[in-house]
Amino acid sequence: MQGLHDYQEKFLNDAGVQYKIQTEEFVSDGEILRMITENSDVVGFTIAEYLPFDEYKLHQMFSGMNIFTE
Repeated sequence: MQGLHDYQEKFLNDAGVQYKIQTEEFVSDGEILRMITENSDVVGFTIAEYLPFDEYKLHQMFSGMNIFTE
């Protein structure tokens, strides 16, 4: 994992984008979904190649998403 190049950081800062760089550890799937749903209106969602042993993890990730709770 690496940080941003100077021109990338400048572009994001100039555009007022709030961002998080994964330099030490990966951002969890749940955190990514939470950030998306907090900053936009999700009106559709597709799950491809669902595996039964992932059911608990998927349930935990989706339980906080407005599209599944409203």
